[in-house]
Amino acid sequence: MVRILSLVLIGALSGCASTKDAEKVSEYISPIQAIERAAEASPKGVKGFFELHVKATGKPRNIVYLNSELDYRDPRNISIAISPKVRESFIKKHGETPEIFLKNKKIIVYGEARKVKISFGCNGKKNENQYYYQTHVRFSSLSQLLIVQ
Repeated sequence: MVRILSLVLIGALSGCASTKDAEKVSEYISPIQAIERAAEASPKGVKGFFELHVKATGKPRNIVYLNSELDYRDPRNISIAISPKVRESFIKKHGETPEIFLKNKKIIVYGEARKVKISFGCNGKKNENQYYYQTHVRFSSLSQLLIVQ
Protein backbone atom coordinates (compact mmCIF):
# COMPACT_ATOMS: atom_id res chain seq x y z
CA MET A 1 0.00 0.00 0.00
CA VAL A 2 2.83 2.42 0.88
CA ARG A 3 4.55 1.75 -2.44
CA ILE A 4 1.34 2.37 -4.37
CA LEU A 5 0.76 5.66 -2.53
CA SER A 6 4.41 6.59 -3.09
CA LEU A 7 4.09 5.90 -6.80
CA VAL A 8 0.88 7.94 -7.05
CA LEU A 9 2.32 10.86 -5.07
CA ILE A 10 5.65 10.92 -6.88
CA GLY A 11 3.83 10.70 -10.21
CA ALA A 12 1.68 13.67 -9.26
CA LEU A 13 4.73 15.69 -8.24
CA SER A 14 7.02 14.88 -11.13
CA GLY A 15 4.65 14.05 -13.96
CA CYS A 16 6.54 10.78 -14.39
CA ALA A 17 6.81 7.98 -11.84
CA SER A 18 9.15 5.02 -11.73
CA THR A 19 9.67 2.06 -9.43
CA LYS A 20 13.11 3.45 -8.55
CA ASP A 21 11.56 6.76 -7.41
CA ALA A 22 8.82 5.01 -5.44
CA GLU A 23 11.38 2.95 -3.51
CA LYS A 24 13.10 6.14 -2.33
CA VAL A 25 10.02 6.83 -0.20
CA SER A 26 10.05 3.74 1.98
CA GLU A 27 8.22 5.54 4.78
CA TYR A 28 6.71 8.92 5.41
CA ILE A 29 7.94 11.37 8.02
CA SER A 30 5.78 11.52 11.13
CA PRO A 31 5.21 14.76 13.07
CA ILE A 32 7.71 13.74 15.79
CA GLN A 33 10.33 12.83 13.19
CA ALA A 34 9.72 16.13 11.38
CA ILE A 35 10.24 18.10 14.59
CA GLU A 36 13.48 16.23 15.40
CA ARG A 37 14.89 16.54 11.88
CA ALA A 38 13.98 20.23 11.53
CA ALA A 39 15.61 20.98 14.90
CA GLU A 40 18.78 19.14 13.86
CA ALA A 41 18.92 20.94 10.49
CA SER A 42 18.05 24.41 11.85
CA PRO A 43 18.31 27.08 10.56
CA LYS A 44 18.00 25.10 7.31
CA GLY A 45 14.91 23.04 6.56
CA VAL A 46 14.35 19.37 5.81
CA LYS A 47 12.54 18.27 2.66
CA GLY A 48 10.42 15.17 2.57
CA PHE A 49 7.04 13.50 2.53
CA PHE A 50 5.21 14.37 5.77
CA GLU A 51 2.22 12.35 6.93
CA LEU A 52 -0.25 13.53 9.53
CA HIS A 53 -3.83 13.42 10.71
CA VAL A 54 -5.24 16.98 10.65
CA LYS A 55 -6.66 17.47 14.15
CA ALA A 56 -7.09 21.26 14.09
CA THR A 57 -6.88 24.17 11.67
CA GLY A 58 -6.40 27.92 11.87
CA LYS A 59 -6.19 30.90 9.53
CA PRO A 60 -4.32 33.86 11.03
CA ARG A 61 -3.21 36.57 8.59
CA ASN A 62 -4.41 34.74 5.43
CA ILE A 63 -2.24 31.66 5.93
CA VAL A 64 -4.08 28.40 6.60
CA TYR A 65 -2.45 26.07 9.12
CA LEU A 66 -3.28 22.37 9.34
CA ASN A 67 -2.16 21.07 12.73
CA SER A 68 -1.22 17.56 13.81
CA GLU A 69 -2.35 18.32 17.40
CA LEU A 70 -5.44 20.02 18.80
CA ASP A 71 -3.27 22.75 20.37
CA TYR A 72 -0.93 24.35 17.83
CA ARG A 73 1.41 25.30 20.70
CA ASP A 74 1.90 21.65 21.69
CA PRO A 75 5.61 20.80 21.26
CA ARG A 76 4.56 17.62 19.37
CA ASN A 77 2.64 19.63 16.76
CA ILE A 78 3.65 20.28 13.19
CA SER A 79 1.77 22.87 11.18
CA ILE A 80 1.29 22.57 7.44
CA ALA A 81 1.22 26.13 6.07
CA ILE A 82 -0.97 26.84 3.04
CA SER A 83 -0.45 30.12 1.20
CA PRO A 84 -3.40 32.19 -0.08
CA LYS A 85 -2.54 31.17 -3.67
CA VAL A 86 -2.64 27.45 -2.86
CA ARG A 87 -5.78 27.96 -0.76
CA GLU A 88 -7.57 29.51 -3.77
CA SER A 89 -6.48 26.58 -5.98
CA PHE A 90 -7.78 24.18 -3.33
CA ILE A 91 -11.18 25.89 -3.23
CA LYS A 92 -11.46 25.74 -7.03
CA LYS A 93 -10.62 22.04 -7.04
CA HIS A 94 -12.61 20.86 -3.99
CA GLY A 95 -15.35 23.48 -3.66
CA GLU A 96 -14.52 24.07 -0.01
CA THR A 97 -11.74 25.70 1.99
CA PRO A 98 -8.82 23.48 3.07
CA GLU A 99 -9.35 24.38 6.73
CA ILE A 100 -12.83 22.83 6.58
CA PHE A 101 -12.31 20.07 3.98
CA LEU A 102 -9.09 18.64 5.47
CA LYS A 103 -9.99 18.71 9.17
CA ASN A 104 -9.98 15.14 10.58
CA LYS A 105 -8.38 13.76 7.42
CA LYS A 106 -5.06 12.00 6.95
CA ILE A 107 -2.77 13.76 4.48
CA ILE A 108 0.69 13.45 2.99
CA VAL A 109 2.52 16.61 1.96
CA TYR A 110 5.78 16.97 0.11
CA GLY A 111 7.45 20.09 1.42
CA GLU A 112 10.10 21.53 3.68
CA ALA A 113 9.92 21.39 7.48
CA ARG A 114 11.55 24.26 9.37
CA LYS A 115 11.94 25.20 13.00
CA VAL A 116 10.24 28.61 13.33
CA LYS A 117 10.67 31.05 16.22
CA ILE A 118 7.35 32.43 17.47
CA SER A 119 7.59 35.56 19.63
CA PHE A 120 4.89 36.42 22.13
CA GLY A 121 3.30 39.84 21.81
CA CYS A 122 0.76 42.24 23.16
CA ASN A 123 -1.20 44.91 21.28
CA GLY A 124 0.60 44.12 18.04
CA LYS A 125 4.11 44.44 19.52
CA LYS A 126 6.41 41.41 19.63
CA ASN A 127 8.44 40.64 22.71
CA GLU A 128 11.67 39.14 21.35
CA ASN A 129 12.63 37.91 24.85
CA GLN A 130 9.58 35.65 25.14
CA TYR A 131 9.25 33.02 22.45
CA TYR A 132 8.86 29.35 21.64
CA TYR A 133 9.43 27.23 18.54
CA GLN A 134 7.04 25.56 16.14
CA THR A 135 7.74 23.28 13.20
CA HIS A 136 6.12 24.43 9.96
CA VAL A 137 5.95 22.56 6.67
CA ARG A 138 5.46 24.71 3.61
CA PHE A 139 4.56 23.62 0.12
CA SER A 140 3.81 25.59 -3.04
CA SER A 141 1.39 23.56 -5.15
CA LEU A 142 -1.65 21.32 -4.76
CA SER A 143 0.31 18.62 -6.57
CA GLN A 144 2.35 18.30 -3.37
CA LEU A 145 -0.70 17.35 -1.28
CA LEU A 146 -2.26 13.90 -1.14
CA ILE A 147 -5.47 13.31 0.79
CA VAL A 148 -5.29 9.73 2.10
CA GLN A 149 -8.62 9.48 3.96
